[in-house]
This record gives sequence, structure tokens and C-alpha cells, in this order.
Amino acid sequence: MRTNTRIPCVIPMEDSKPLRVLCIEDDPDDLVLVRLAARRFAKPLQWQCTDNALGVTTALAQGVDIVLSDYHLGGYSPLRAIAEITARGLDIPLIVVSNAVGEGAAVEVLRAGAADYVSKDRLATLPMVITRVLEARDQRERQRRLLADNRAVAQRLKSLAAELVQAQENERRHLADSLHDSLGQTLTALQLHMQAADAADSTDEARSLREKSYGILRDAISQMRTLSFAVRPAQLDDQGLVVTVQSLAEVMLAPAGVDFELQTHGVERKRGGVQSALGFRVVQEAVTNAMRHARPQRMVVRLRFRDPGSLEVMVADDGVGFDTRRPHERTAIGRGLSTMGERCELTGGSLRVRSQPGRGTVLRACLGEIR
Repeated sequence: MRTNTRIPCVIPMEDSKPLRVLCIEDDPDDLVLVRLAARRFAKPLQWQCTDNALGVTTALAQGVDIVLSDYHLGGYSPLRAIAEITARGLDIPLIVVSNAVGEGAAVEVLRAGAADYVSKDRLATLPMVITRVLEARDQRERQRRLLADNRAVAQRLKSLAAELVQAQENERRHLADSLHDSLGQTLTALQLHMQAADAADSTDEARSLREKSYGILRDAISQMRTLSFAVRPAQLDDQGLVVTVQSLAEVMLAPAGVDFELQTHGVERKRGGVQSALGFRVVQEAVTNAMRHARPQRMVVRLRFRDPGSLEVMVADDGVGFDTRRPHERTAIGRGLSTMGERCELTGGSLRVRSQPGRGTVLRACLGEIR
């Protein structure tokens, strides 16, 4: 003799928080049957029952997770419930639980927004249907969150792009000002000395003016080299980031008597790449800020080249430091470093600045691999 054993359909849920169910039903006997069938659902159920518009409005205001509605109601309909749910901007699935209503009526409620339809002569399937529509709702919620996150990221990238364009324009303006104020004036002075030499009354006067012209020309060449180094050091392509940072220290720190130490770990994989250029800019901006604001006696730069291609840059100084918690002091890091931080983000990395008054400043930049 064989015995058929029915295994309850119990689907595990993420938590045991009661599921708030609104049941729209005007037949007390059918209400009992629906509640009995729903007992096989894995989570505890918290019921609200009504058969009129006021009850539905009150329940929706109090909070509902799912709605079970008969189709044949004396003074109400699932279509009205769907309309009210939609008008409130809620994503609450509604399942029509009714006797046979005909194919046309079933299609109508599904098109109107009903999540599913369960016939009262097949109430055993109700727990599975509830689980399915709740999973579909959760999937929609995940998609909405993902879409919102994508929009936020897109907006962030748009803002970053605008800020980077502005930063590039600022750099161009700074370069133009430098060319006009320093190199332009030097070349103008050179021109005036050469014209004066041509118009000199004596050979000795002309020789003296030409000697001064050569001195001015040497200054112009030096200024051009300095500007070229600031814009794009040729050493990055020829000798790599380590040598370029050492040259930066010799140009900016040695004349000011600042002790400098360069530490390196690993080997630079590609000379002259975008990552090396960005790493140099981070060091350059940190050194510039330190010399402007911190009055350091010692600076340390550490370059750590990691596999499979990331770069960590640390710049530390023993200067006066500042309180990073105060906005007006946080500006000491400069707009330049802020822009560097945004560029680091675009590589998948980050930039952090730690500082305390009287205890110096430490900057750490992580740059992802840039192909």
C-alpha cells in the first residue's frame, strides 16, 4: 500500500518580519479559506481586511506589503485598488483571488497592473504566487536602486569632467600668465638691449650692451626650461618618474634648504604614461603647497609601484600643518590637490590628506592601472 505525502510548499525568506497583507473580500467564508491557504507562506502574516474604499485607503496609509483582492465585490473592485496604489506612487503588488472571472476580465486586471491571478479553487498555489510576486517587486526595487546609483555616478562623472576642463583652463591661464609676465618681459628686455647695442655710439658701449644681452638670453633659456619642466618634464618619458621627482626636489627644495628623501619600492612598468604623469602632478602639487604654506624643514616622498600596475604616492612634510576638520583651513590643500583627487578617482584610486597643526602633513594617493 502506497501513501501519498504532500510536502508543504515553504519558501525561505530573508527575515521573519511579518508580511503586512491587505485582503479585500466581502465573503466571510472565502476570507477564512484565503487566510488558511496563506498560512503555508514562510513568513508570519499581519492581516487587514476590508470590502470598501475607506478601508483600502486607511490600510494603504498605515502601510501594506501586498494586496489580495476578490474580483466580484458589491461596492468595490481590484481596478479601483490598483488605481489608488498607483496614484500614491507605491509599488505594492496586488493579486486577484477570485472565482472564474473570464479571460477578458483577467486580462483587464493584469493590464491594469495586477501582479497575478489565483482562482479560489486553487488556493493551494497562493503561497507560491505571493513569493513570486514579492521577488519580482524586490527585483524592481533593486533595479530602481541600481538606476539611481548609475544616475548618481553619471552626474558625478559629469561634474568631474566639468571640473577637469576648468582645471585645464586654469593651467593654461597660469602658463599664459607665466609666459607673459616672466619670459615675455625678459625677451622684451633682450630686444631693447640689442637695439641699444646697434645704436651705440662707441664699440665699448656696444660690447657692454651685447654682454648684457647674452646674460638676459641665458635667463630666458633658464625660464623656458623651468616652464617646460612644469608643463611636461621630458624626463618622464626618457628616465621615468623616480628621476623626475628627484629633479623636482633639486629645483624646488634644494634652493630653499629643505632636506629631501625619496623612497622607492618596486619598478616602474611604463615610463611617460598617464599614471606616471599623474603621480608627478600629485608630488608637484604637494611640494608646491608645502613650500607656500607649511614652511617645512624636511620632506619625504615614497613611490610604491605595485603589481598589476597600481601606483601609491606618499608625500610627507614636517611643516606647520593644519586642521582638516575646519573648512577654512582645509583650503590649504589647494584647488590643485582637489583636482588631483578627482583625477585619482577617475583611475579607480583615491587621494587622502592627513594633517594636524604643528605636526606636519601626509598625503597619500593611490592610482589604479591606466591602459
